[in-house]
Amino acid sequence: MPDSDRDLARLVRNGVLHRVRRGAYVDARTWTDADADERHVLTAQAVVKQAQTEVVVSHISALPFFGAPTWGMSLGDVH
Repeated sequence: MPDSDRDLARLVRNGVLHRVRRGAYVDARTWTDADADERHVLTAQAVVKQAQTEVVVSHISALPFFGAPTWGMSLGDVH
């Protein structure tokens, strides 16, 4: 586990970690190997963990959690 922001930045720079969103990181290999739907799941999980209240993943964002097709819909935002 990194001890500082500097350690995190070094791990990202060296390709060990990937920054999913501010304050959320994942093993770089996991991110690289993931398709668009799997990356959206990782991002949505980060959003849920960082939420300051109870939240539910819904709408288009929920589809990949159930293995449902997203048919090329935009996964740019977490719902």
